[in-house]
This record gives sequence, structure tokens and C-alpha cells, in this order.
Amino acid sequence: MPGYFLYHSIGTFPGKAECMAAALSEFSGVWSAEDDGQWPAALAARQRFIDAWSRLIDAPQGTLTTAENVTSALYSLIGGLPSARLAGKRLLVAADCFPSLHFLLAGLAERFDFVLDTVPLRPGESWVSDEDFIARWQDDVGLALLTFVTSTTSHRCDVARLAEHAGRWAASSVSTLRKASA
Repeated sequence: MPGYFLYHSIGTFPGKAECMAAALSEFSGVWSAEDDGQWPAALAARQRFIDAWSRLIDAPQGTLTTAENVTSALYSLIGGLPSARLAGKRLLVAADCFPSLHFLLAGLAERFDFVLDTVPLRPGESWVSDEDFIARWQDDVGLALLTFVTSTTSHRCDVARLAEHAGRWAASSVSTLRKASA
């Protein structure tokens, strides 16, 4: 079986049931205690989770938070962007992205005035190639949504390559904005 983090939101590992039973039992004891320690304990556990992820992906302290699910997190992100970021532009997403994200984005396209541009799978392929994604990532893209691991095949994209393209795209976008405002 692949590693825990490589398949959507539910993974497996040897001894998972026992680990979960112990953790849920411990949490149940804290949450059921007849004192006022429930929220401090729960928030401390949440912070340990965030800190562990920060170390795992080498994120600067204070730059991560939690979300109930990836769909609500994306909605929060899009809603927090300046309107000019997406208005009249394309939002680029791969066809093998989480289905709930496609559903959300299709519903938000008119509201936020963007065109949802889904990079298709090649015939016979199970995931969108980085090459195909990059080929569609032009100056009229307001947001490119990358998922490190596909939701159905556990394929990992080449983050370094896509980040390099993102850097070139961002530099080009800034240059275009400067020329337009001059």
C-alpha cells in the first residue's frame, strides 16, 4: 500500500486502527473531563498538528493553518483574493484535480468573473502531464491551481518544475502590470 499521504484524504498504514483507537480514546477522555480544559487541549493538539506539517514541508512558522476540507479552503482562498486577480482571466486547473474542487470552481466562475480552464487528460492517461499544464499556463491566467498529488491515482506532479514556471509567469505578470500602469 502506498504511503499514508499519497491517496486523497484517507490512507492506511500498519497498526492504523490501533493508533486511531488510542488517540480517540485519549481525546474522548480530555473532552469528557469535568473541567474547563477541553478547548485548551484541543487547540494545543491542533497547533502540534500544524507544527508537524510545517516541519514536514519546511514552511515558515506562522504560515500554515487548518481547514475543514480542501473545498472550503479553496473557497476561502478565492474569496480572499483582490477582485482584479481573477476578473476576466482564466483559472487553470488539471482534469485530475479533486472533483469537489471542479464543482466549486464551476460554480464560482460567473460570480468571480473568471473562465474555468481545465487541462484535459491525454487519451489513455490517468493524470494530466506537467508539460500539458505548463503549455496552457499563459499570461491570461489569473490563478493556476496545482495539486501535489492527484486525487485518484496518487500521481505526484513535479513541484519544482511547476514552481519554476510559476516564477517566470509571476515575473511576466508583474512586468505586464507595470507597463499597463505606465
